Amino acid sequence: MHLPPEEIEEFVEGYRNDAKASINEIVDLVVYSEVLDYNQAWNLSRQEIEMFVDALKSKVEAKSGKKQQQQL
Repeated sequence: MHLPPEEIEEFVEGYRNDAKASINEIVDLVVYSEVLDYNQAWNLSRQEIEMFVDALKSKVEAKSGKKQQQQL
């Protein structure tokens, strides 16, 4: 990949933001899951993380009394 100098800073900033978002997602997963520790969460694939997050959201919604959408 070749970026002109004026686009490098923007690219690096986007990369930093993506990394920070990933770390925040891992931390949230560990805090709210109550079953994973930090190292275990880092060993999950992106797909597994998304599945855990979706399951946790469903759990929270069920506890709060919100109706869960059925997916077939």
